[in-house]
Amino acid sequence: MEVVMNIISREEAVCLFYAVPFNQENVNKYISIINQTEDVDICFTRNPYKPRLLCTRVIYGNAFDINLYKSQTDQETNNVQENSVENELIAVADNKLKLESKVQLKQFIQIVYRSTDPKSTTYEQRYMSFYDIMSDLRKYTLVFREESNSNFVNWCAAQKFEFLNARIKRKHEDSELRISRRELYVLKSGYRDILLKEIVGIHEKYQDYITDLKKEGYCIVGYCRKSRTTSDRDEVVKSLQNMITGLKSRSLVEYIYVTVSCNAKTPINRRDLKKNMIIDELSGVNGDAQGIQ
Repeated sequence: MEVVMNIISREEAVCLFYAVPFNQENVNKYISIINQTEDVDICFTRNPYKPRLLCTRVIYGNAFDINLYKSQTDQETNNVQENSVENELIAVADNKLKLESKVQLKQFIQIVYRSTDPKSTTYEQRYMSFYDIMSDLRKYTLVFREESNSNFVNWCAAQKFEFLNARIKRKHEDSELRISRRELYVLKSGYRDILLKEIVGIHEKYQDYITDLKKEGYCIVGYCRKSRTTSDRDEVVKSLQNMITGLKSRSLVEYIYVTVSCNAKTPINRRDLKKNMIIDELSGVNGDAQGIQ
C-alpha cells in the first residue's frame, strides 16, 4: 500500500490549486473563496502536490482514499505535540519506530529525498553522497544495516528512485578520495517521525478498513501468482508460501487462490487450465485461478 505524507499545508495547497505564488495575500484571498463556497474543501488523493476541490460529502464518504490538508497552525501544533509525547509513542530497539521492510524503506526514501524543489518549507537543500544517505537512513531502519554500501547503491538503482536524477557534484576530500554528492531537497528531520508513523501505522489503518468491509458483508479474497522461473521447486514453494502468509496476516483474506507459474499477461481465465501439483504442497490455499471463476 502506497503512503503519501501530507507534507504541505492547506495554505500552500490552495495557492498551488489556483496556480498563484504562495504568499499571505494569496492565501487570504483564495481561502476566503473556498470558505464562501458551500460544502467544498481542498484535498488530495495520492499526491499532495496535486490538490483538488471536491464536495465535502465526497471527501468524507471516501475518507480512506481522499485526504484533507492540515493548516500551518495545525502542523506547528502537531509538531509540538509529537515532540512532547515522542517517548510514549516510540518503543522499538533504540526507542524509535523502525521501517521493517524494503517496501516501507522505499516509501520513506521516495518522500524524504527529492531531486527537484517541492516548493515546500518542510524541505531543505543538502548535498549528499550515497554514504550520507545510508548513514541517515540507519536512524530509521535496520534494513541494509548488515549489508555493504554497494548493495544499497545497487538496490537504489534497481528501484529507479527519483532522487537519482539530481545533479552530481564531485569533490576531492583530504583522503584524496573523490566523493560524489547529489544536490537534493531533503525532508526536514522534524517531519520524518510523522512520516515514519504514517508508513508503519498504515498497516493498522488498512486492516481497520478491511475489517469494516467484512462487517458490511464483503468476502475478502486473495490471489497470488509466481512468474515462470528457473528456480528449483523448493524456492518456488517457499516464495509462494510467503505470499500466502502475507495475504493472511496483512490483508486478512478469507480465501486464497494461487497460480504457481504463468506470465503476467496471461488472462485470468486462461491460467491453470492444467493443474500444477506444487499447489498441493502449499498450506492455506483454496485453489488455483480456475477456482475464482
